[in-house]
Amino acid sequence: MDQKLLLFSAILLFQLGFSQDKAQIDSINTIIVEKIDIPVNELIELFHQNAQDAESINYLEGQAEAYLNLSKAYTYEGENQDKSVEAVLQAIRLYEKLDNKKAMAKSFGELGWRMKRRDLDTGIEYMQKGISIAEDNAYKDELKDLYNNYGVLKQWNEELDSAVYYFKAGLDIKKEQQDEFGIPYSLSNLAGAYLVKKDYDKAKTLLKESIALRVQLQDSIGLGENYTQIAEVYFDDQQFDKALKSFKQSAEIAKLKAYKLLEQYAYDYISKIYQKTNQADSALYYFKKHIDIKDQMFTEKQEAKISELNIAYETEKKELALAQSQLELQRKNTLLYGAIVSALLLGLIGYLVYTQQRTKNNKLQKEMQLKTALAKIETQNRLEEQRLRISRDLHDNIGSQLTFVISSLQYIQYQKKLKTEDIKSRITDIGNFTQQTIHELRDTIWAMNKDEILLPDLLSRLKNFVNQLNIKEHISVEVSQALENNIDRIVFSALDGIHIYRIIQESINNAVKHADAQNITIDFKLKNNELAVLIQDDGKGFDLDKVQSSHGLKNLQKRADKLKAEMDISSAINEGSSIQFKLKVNARP
Repeated sequence: MDQKLLLFSAILLFQLGFSQDKAQIDSINTIIVEKIDIPVNELIELFHQNAQDAESINYLEGQAEAYLNLSKAYTYEGENQDKSVEAVLQAIRLYEKLDNKKAMAKSFGELGWRMKRRDLDTGIEYMQKGISIAEDNAYKDELKDLYNNYGVLKQWNEELDSAVYYFKAGLDIKKEQQDEFGIPYSLSNLAGAYLVKKDYDKAKTLLKESIALRVQLQDSIGLGENYTQIAEVYFDDQQFDKALKSFKQSAEIAKLKAYKLLEQYAYDYISKIYQKTNQADSALYYFKKHIDIKDQMFTEKQEAKISELNIAYETEKKELALAQSQLELQRKNTLLYGAIVSALLLGLIGYLVYTQQRTKNNKLQKEMQLKTALAKIETQNRLEEQRLRISRDLHDNIGSQLTFVISSLQYIQYQKKLKTEDIKSRITDIGNFTQQTIHELRDTIWAMNKDEILLPDLLSRLKNFVNQLNIKEHISVEVSQALENNIDRIVFSALDGIHIYRIIQESINNAVKHADAQNITIDFKLKNNELAVLIQDDGKGFDLDKVQSSHGLKNLQKRADKLKAEMDISSAINEGSSIQFKLKVNARP
């Protein structure tokens, strides 16, 4: 029967609440999880109901098969590995009752597969048990999958030659039986072993063959996993463009199928590729998508656990009500017996209240720990973003200045007609410019080494700069402040602090170099969480309309925009200049 038609019929019966007979249960159990094109959570609900329906008519074979399918569906959901293992164990118990050795071989293999992440050695033991049953009874249908999965466990255990042997053994049986759906799995796993062996050509050839087969079969989940595998081969082989394309194809399929584990894995590698190719914005974007999916999986798991606790609580309440009813009946028989039971009941209630309160306290404690951890992560991410922006500022400013120094030195090298005096003058200029670059580099490093910058620290740094300038240039630069008493509570991010410092520094340098100023004042005012900074000089001034588009003024305005500050620049010929900017500031509690 067509898979989509079969699924539609099964869901329709399930939603209408029709009771199931053996034929209907078997029909649902024939659904192949990997091939059906619906979200995994709907498959989980369908197989869970099918297991209950089989149990209601005492159909053990159908119930066991439903649990095996349920286990596989839980695996694709990503965060329900415990439930996946429990479902396989339920199936094994039922098959042991039925003495169905063929199904037991398959189920032990499934259990070994589910245990591989939790306890690899135990997983290998269960897998060997399933293989032993299948080999003793020549169950080729079971052996082909058991060999294939056993090869994966051997690969995880770093026994690569053994892994290749079992992959090929399983593949030979599948080719003999013309198992078109199983062949791609063996090809994929064999390719994975060659990837570990660094034999990229063999790995690519096998994966391309597997992809072609899965396209024909419309096996979307398997196709998504294959795109991930071949992307890993390209990544390991340093072919990042091809790796990026394949990982994006995998992520698109995983998102469509709600295969969250595969989706977040693809986003993680896409981010790594953009990092390696120096595309920081794209790397950050996909890393955030990776974290969002991971957090979503964690949240869904927590919600499921809370739901289980609520069910357990309601069950306890019903049991308590039943106990109270029985107590009332017994009290009618004898007062003494009733008194004893009442005492026991009070003790039980006290214990339940104590247990419930302890559970509540533990839950609150875990929530606080989670909030604290998330707050730390958020703070770290924010600081990392600030350092990234400061690094860009460092690259743009210091990089361009060093480029200028190199260009100037090359100019002197190739200009043979320059006089000695000209050369000395140019070298002096280069030395001064280099000294300025070193100071700017130190200022940037000072900001990068801080998580935050207090207003007193900024003022201290600025006064050191002013003192050095007064000594070097023989001019008067004064810093005055009309600040509130609580300036120790005023704090800036490292990025905002360096922007404020640079605006003042560049304004002073412009006044000294271009306006021939002799007196410069810097006035700080803080009122109602608003900081106003005014820089004035007595230089020769300039016509604001003529220099409005200059690089220096644009750079000042650009920094003010990043601070979200209001900036006002005024000047006139022979009347000096003034630059004022205002911004909102934050105060520590």
